[in-house]
Amino acid sequence: DTAARRDAGYSIFYMGINFGAFIGQIICGYSGERLGWHYGFGAAGVFMLLGLVQFRITRHYLVSAGVPLEVQTPSPQLLKLTRRILNGLALLLLVLITALINGWWQFDPVNVVSNASLVIVAITIGYFIYLLAFGELSARESKHVTLIFILVMTSTFFWSGFEQAGSSFNLFAQRYTDRTLFGWEVPASWLQSINSTFIITLAPLFAALWMRLGAKQLDPSAPVKFGLGLIQLGLGFLVLFFAAGFVVHGEKVGVIWLTLTYLLHTTGELCLSPVGLSTVSRFAPQRYAAQLMGTWYMSIALGNALGGLIAGKLGNDSLPEMPHRFLMVFAGTAGVGLLLLLLAKWIAKLADEKPSS
Repeated sequence: DTAARRDAGYSIFYMGINFGAFIGQIICGYSGERLGWHYGFGAAGVFMLLGLVQFRITRHYLVSAGVPLEVQTPSPQLLKLTRRILNGLALLLLVLITALINGWWQFDPVNVVSNASLVIVAITIGYFIYLLAFGELSARESKHVTLIFILVMTSTFFWSGFEQAGSSFNLFAQRYTDRTLFGWEVPASWLQSINSTFIITLAPLFAALWMRLGAKQLDPSAPVKFGLGLIQLGLGFLVLFFAAGFVVHGEKVGVIWLTLTYLLHTTGELCLSPVGLSTVSRFAPQRYAAQLMGTWYMSIALGNALGGLIAGKLGNDSLPEMPHRFLMVFAGTAGVGLLLLLLAKWIAKLADEKPSS
């Protein structure tokens, strides 16, 4: 089954990404917590630069993959315009950083994120409306683009909860989790590597699962997998709801609570993220493939922005309200997942495929 093979392939690809995620959180987390946050963020910048260098050195292995023949050799005018735009953006960024460092410009981060979220939503919805109205799509392509739009929008709910790992979950680990191991206190940020560890170990199993189900014509449709991913995400917050019940009584909880949450979030991620990448690459009209893949990453950006706003509520010092807030996130994410499962057969029809349940 082609869909199952593609989902399995993206699961393996996803496993590779998380090798870097695991190492990065160990190095940057330790540098930030034990040496100073300037070193932590600095280490991230250094390794990002090394990644670009590695890409530059090895890009010849890509040959012309993903590049249409007619645009393999950009015109000198296009290259010149591109350089001017990039130089202008770099100069603008330098000016903004200088203004911030010297205190010439003050801003409210919450307002910036809130407004950025509105802009992302407007751009995403506007792009899909433009594509459906003026993209000269066939009837079948319009169905596929509508399917991608539904998945892109629902993935935002997933990432807004999943990305609590670097914010409210990190604070939960630091303030309310007993991290002592053999007399040594494990850095709170290291617990984020639990997710990457689970990804690396479980991705091959999920890849094999999709392949086996596909061979038996039982591979669930993308909406079903998304619904299952969101429900598992919600269950992770339900675990923390019970853990927070101990915290409000002044107790510190064991690492097992966050570990179980990360396990559920990881299995949910493997049901949703590689499948989303696979589905967009499969159903996007070829002439719009790169742009539609960009909308998938736009949903991740929006999820991160909303996740930051949610973290401001989950991670504050109002302990009595903590269990209720985790419970509300569980209800919201699991509710969206359940709705997807209920509508899965209708949504799957947009792919012109026989849905699996």
